[in-house]
Amino acid sequence: MNIDPTAFTIFSVTAWLLGFILFVLLWIFIIRTAVLSALRKHHAETQAERRAAAGRGLPQ
Repeated sequence: MNIDPTAFTIFSVTAWLLGFILFVLLWIFIIRTAVLSALRKHHAETQAERRAAAGRGLPQ
């Protein structure tokens, strides 16, 4: 069984590109999730501080 070198090269490059694209998309998803989680936590902390300041009659 002979494998055509041109077809094998095209397949290899295509597989590598698809793998690389999926890897980058996975990292984008992971980083985006972490950033959004940090923003939600920061927002909750800020809101809690504002509520506490309002309860003590301090300026916000």
